[in-house]
Amino acid sequence: MYDFQVTCRISGGIIESDERAFDFQPPAPAQLVHGAVSKPQAGIRDSSISLTLTGGGFASEDEARTAGESAQRAAMLAGLLLGVGIDIGTDLAVGHPPKHGPGEVTGLKIHATAADLRSLNFWVGRPVTPLTVGSISNALKESYAVGRRLHPKQLLAVQLYNQSHFHPSDSPRFVTLVSAIETLAVRAARDPKSLEFVERVLVMATDACDLEPDQRASLIGGLRELRQQSIRTACRILVRTHCGESDEKTFDRAYNIRSTMLHEGEPPPGTCLDNEAHELNHLVGRLLVAHINAGVI
Repeated sequence: MYDFQVTCRISGGIIESDERAFDFQPPAPAQLVHGAVSKPQAGIRDSSISLTLTGGGFASEDEARTAGESAQRAAMLAGLLLGVGIDIGTDLAVGHPPKHGPGEVTGLKIHATAADLRSLNFWVGRPVTPLTVGSISNALKESYAVGRRLHPKQLLAVQLYNQSHFHPSDSPRFVTLVSAIETLAVRAARDPKSLEFVERVLVMATDACDLEPDQRASLIGGLRELRQQSIRTACRILVRTHCGESDEKTFDRAYNIRSTMLHEGEPPPGTCLDNEAHELNHLVGRLLVAHINAGVI
């Protein structure tokens, strides 16, 4: 018999409830999952908190791995619903169960059944969002309901969102969140008049004899890029489509801030980056949930 173990880290939340155990039933044919949250060390705000999900008794390694991958995906998507970052780590080969504790390797582990070694562990870092076993259970159940693999671009965007919570400062977190939106954007072709103009200039650049070959090649490459919308425009359309005009304005402001940060090394004067990062975090979470639920790419 086989069990799976998914070991994750979570940042941006803290367990507030006194309740420590819960059960939840993922959609069929998944089996009932039993959960238990460990009690944090008294007086230590950032002490490690473990969430143990018990599920096992699978007849084959493949069955255990399929169930584990579903739990892994659900845990990752649950971060979006809870407003925290969940790092699902890298997968491990079949073998003996790894050691428990905050320093253990993260990822999916398949191992022979052992009654005391079936778990999904979270490391809770910078506390921001109140969590309870009920909210975690509900988020996991809703995430299981997606029931399909994410498109690679959606997967990368969700990973960027989750990883943004682990950055120790707001600057890299802010840049990572904008990148998560860019990952989902699809650059459409420009309107016919703009395309016609670009093609005329391309012909001029191709025939320009007074340019060095490398200069001409660089210019032609840049002009070909102009055949498509800018990434900023594509992102604005993406956000407006799934979240509305208000969030589109929020993104546009965030993009301006990000551009200044990348060129100057710091945000525009007077920017309260922690507030901007907090607002952008909620925007990206809403966008990813809407995008995944819409089943588009």
